[in-house]
Amino acid sequence: MEEQIQNPTDQQIPSQPVNITSVGPESTKSKLPIQLIVIIIMVLIGLGGVAMGKYLNFSQTTLPQPTIVPRPTLIPSATTNSDVTTNWKTYTNQEYAFLFEYPQQMIIEEEKAKDPYYDLIAKFSTINYGISVRAIRDIDIYNKVPVENVAKREIMDSGFEYDIINSQINGLSVAKTLVNDPAKRVIATIANPDKNLFIEISMTGTAHQLDEQILSTFKFLSQLQKDKGSDLKTVTFQVNKETAVSGKETINVGMQIPSDWTLQTNNKATTSTDLIKNCADYIVSSSDSKTKITISPICSGWSAIYSKRPLDAINVADGIVRYFDNQKDQYKYVGEDKSSNQIEDAVLIKYNPVTGNFLPTNISFTTTDKSIQSVLVVVDKIVSSVKAQ
Repeated sequence: MEEQIQNPTDQQIPSQPVNITSVGPESTKSKLPIQLIVIIIMVLIGLGGVAMGKYLNFSQTTLPQPTIVPRPTLIPSATTNSDVTTNWKTYTNQEYAFLFEYPQQMIIEEEKAKDPYYDLIAKFSTINYGISVRAIRDIDIYNKVPVENVAKREIMDSGFEYDIINSQINGLSVAKTLVNDPAKRVIATIANPDKNLFIEISMTGTAHQLDEQILSTFKFLSQLQKDKGSDLKTVTFQVNKETAVSGKETINVGMQIPSDWTLQTNNKATTSTDLIKNCADYIVSSSDSKTKITISPICSGWSAIYSKRPLDAINVADGIVRYFDNQKDQYKYVGEDKSSNQIEDAVLIKYNPVTGNFLPTNISFTTTDKSIQSVLVVVDKIVSSVKAQ
């Protein structure tokens, strides 16, 4: 039986319809999310613009600046030297017997560095100016040589360029060394006319106009003693004391004062319990009556009161300290307790070396003399000379 082969083209294609996916409706649905995204983006852009505007407006707003309080500086004055130094303080060095004035804003720091020939004495400082003071003493090659030779020898090994200018200040020979170093130092070397001693004052900072004003106040104490109080006389007063232990004692107290000064006795009322029976204040007055020293032996019983040594305290003699009492607006002289670095409330005038008895005494002085440094030298000398005869 012959096999029949069908032609593929003769096969019937099923008439069942084929579903074709429609594009129209699906396209409408896909557009909705895009519109939402566009709207969201526009909203975000709008919000961003508002935020940017606020930021720009804030950035243009001037913020309050912090207040900066400057540290005090020294401003040199163009007025005369006497006017400038009116309210200055006086630095006095008893060991090397000199003084000078300095602006009251400066902080002083005493130094104790010593070696056989050099003594760093003190430093004075403020924000824009500084002073360093040292003594050069007892160097054989400096004895009786010109001060400029000393200044040159002290700076020549520094490695810096320098110029030395010779001058006179208050009758003293001075060599000023201008140093070309980073600190731009000006070093004044001042010769003591009576001994192998030189005081070196080194000044640094941006207020060098003050150099001459400060140097113009420098003096050795021997100069001041020649100016005032070179001719002295001895004056005395008598104190009658009575205690249960020592009985009656007569104490003669003497001191040296300038020949044109006077001593006056102002008697005070006494009581039966007073140890001193002729209680009085002893007033030493200058010839122009501008300076008055009051010496007051304590009449009643006395017990020492100790207090902290004031910052401005100066030793004027062994065991005697001077300082300025701001509350009473006067200078006071008191005793010193060296072991505790404290002061007592009186000067102790010792009159009996056997028993150790002493006379506690209040000593103070006031002055209207504008040459206060000269007055201090004279009064210090008077107080130092107060002794039992």
